[in-house]
Amino acid sequence: MSDTLIYTATYGIKNEDYTCSFVNQELNIRGVLIADGIGSCKEAAFTSKFVVNAAVQFLEGLKQGDNIDFSILFTYIQTELIRHVSENLSIFSLESIINEYFGSTLIVAIETEKTFKIAYVGNGSIWHFRGDFYKYFQNQYLPWSVINMLNPHTHLEEGKEALYKYFTTTPNKNLVEPTVIEISKDNLLGDIIMICTDGIYSYDQTSIGKVASGIWIHANEQITQIIKKMEIFLSEKSFTIDNLKNSVEYYFEELSSKNIFEDDASIGLIITPQTIS
Repeated sequence: MSDTLIYTATYGIKNEDYTCSFVNQELNIRGVLIADGIGSCKEAAFTSKFVVNAAVQFLEGLKQGDNIDFSILFTYIQTELIRHVSENLSIFSLESIINEYFGSTLIVAIETEKTFKIAYVGNGSIWHFRGDFYKYFQNQYLPWSVINMLNPHTHLEEGKEALYKYFTTTPNKNLVEPTVIEISKDNLLGDIIMICTDGIYSYDQTSIGKVASGIWIHANEQITQIIKKMEIFLSEKSFTIDNLKNSVEYYFEELSSKNIFEDDASIGLIITPQTIS
């Protein structure tokens, strides 16, 4: 696991996303976290940064024998957010808590010895790549061994999608009860776990239309291009954090030059060494 690469990055437009990585050597775990501050909330940037930092503090503080309980973790983050805001109302120019001021999604992906443990509230995407994902028929839209596993916590409200689970200052545990995913590692081909905010991809943001000839789905260049960048990264056989950083930065530069991004775009990557062995 010490050879696993972990990396996070953000392309900022509104600067309301926040990312971070962590390592807990005592438990031999490591991971990546991304949060998307909800744009309709006035303190979106503060909230996304707070929930990520609270999660990292919790995860880095776990001791030998402790379990990774995402329900406890997400409740802890919510409690800390409410406590912090309540104790610092003057900083936000508030006399009492106003829920519309605070809101954020969160995705946490952790590598353990045998599995990946992932939890989220909100939307975005969680991609699982098999290590040989780049070997596929080129007439396919995406490789069959690359799959998005995030089912967004959104529903239809007044004619548009609206989040029903996210971090806010409402003291309701159901709002932050996460969906949890566990993936067994592929020790033959390796794995890539990629988590993204909706500025890159989310199922509830996919454009679908209907014409006389049938139904079409808008091709998402954010995803097709990051898959190509991961393919190039692996083909170079230089499994270093600097090369991974360069690949992601080039991806952001290339798409921003085409004005593809309409929102903050954040990514978190966990890449096991078997992918290039």
